[in-house]
Amino acid sequence: MRETMKTLWSSSATTYAAAAGELETYQRSNLRLAEMMDLEAGMRIVDLACGSGETTFAAFAVEPELSHCWAVDAVPEMLTEARSRLAGLPVTLVEATAEEFADDIGPGTAERLLCNGAFFQFGHYGKALAQIRRVLTGSGRLGLTVPGPSNDSEYVDHLARAGLGRPPARRARTPPKPPAAGEERAGRRRKRLRGRPPCNHRTIAAILEATGWEPLESELITVPTSREELVRWLTIPVFRWPQWRHMEDRELHDRLTAAFDEIDFHPQRAWCAMTARPVAAVSS
Repeated sequence: MRETMKTLWSSSATTYAAAAGELETYQRSNLRLAEMMDLEAGMRIVDLACGSGETTFAAFAVEPELSHCWAVDAVPEMLTEARSRLAGLPVTLVEATAEEFADDIGPGTAERLLCNGAFFQFGHYGKALAQIRRVLTGSGRLGLTVPGPSNDSEYVDHLARAGLGRPPARRARTPPKPPAAGEERAGRRRKRLRGRPPCNHRTIAAILEATGWEPLESELITVPTSREELVRWLTIPVFRWPQWRHMEDRELHDRLTAAFDEIDFHPQRAWCAMTARPVAAVSS
């Protein structure tokens, strides 16, 4: 995780934790992902990029007799929030990145690994998947969600007209360097593993297959949300557009609310949940 992003998540921990426990988009996706994982009594699980602990909490709601959970996050302030949320549950908190957490848990330790709404933020998908493979048992499963289609474009132009600017444009990705003389090409599929390709369910499914995972199930989770929930989401520091970061919370809340009151808009969030199992080792 880049230091700038880590700093933003650190400053967002308290606000995010309060919202994540209430916003429908998180509650619905957490619960459905846990339901798709075929959790059983006695299982050991990992919650990767656990944030404030909502995915772990949902997993224990689905199967209260889980043996243990390792809740992993790179941001200490998030783990502080998770410690409070998960008090009394058999959970070990682990401060580590997605690319370096396996040694803290041990090889072949967990039957399930869940990652809700975070995979697309990892610095290197291939390295993260290699770490996930290490901690899972031979019959283990991975479950994750990535962003699905939303209707955000319906309000972006309106916010610009209301003087609130636009979200930052996506940066063009630097093309990979050509192989050195004599270096063998790893094949087209392997190119998808270098760095961070665009994140959607098709890309992630292709990466899973390229790294020796068998996709098992996928489902689009569509969550209609209220304008009040969208405003709350956009005021969390890590999700604020750069030009809003100097605003006081109340000022931003009131300006967003007033802008949304002027248009006929019904927010919608969607996540694509997918599960997979490791079937072959592929070097990254």
